[in-house]
Amino acid sequence: MEKVAIYLKLISEATLMLTKNEGTLRRDIWDYLLQHYGKEADTIDYRDFLLSIRNLLQQGKLLNDQGYFRVEPNTFREIWEHPVTPDFNKRSQSASGNPFLPKGKTGPLEKTNQPKRGHLVQKDLFGGIVNPFS
Repeated sequence: MEKVAIYLKLISEATLMLTKNEGTLRRDIWDYLLQHYGKEADTIDYRDFLLSIRNLLQQGKLLNDQGYFRVEPNTFREIWEHPVTPDFNKRSQSASGNPFLPKGKTGPLEKTNQPKRGHLVQKDLFGGIVNPFS
């Protein structure tokens, strides 16, 4: 039963990171878990993962709609009052920490390429930045 609770938190993290709990394929959830937790031996096990999904579906904490899994909304809210891992908050706000998000997106923690204070920036007539090397 303890493993089921752990996998519930892990699955909820994966569904949040991949699709904001709108529905994620089991294969994608497992790939996410392998990417973040499968580096060390005996961390996650596919058989335990499948058994946990079955138990969570029976308990009503996990919902399945034509192969797309999502955590039941009230359960989802309860889980995120206590984050799964300490690094999750940093990783959830940054596209660079999540291999499944497009690299073009920037999260609130990433720096933008704004000119530093005191640096001269040339602009053309339409407000775009002029390349001084062209």
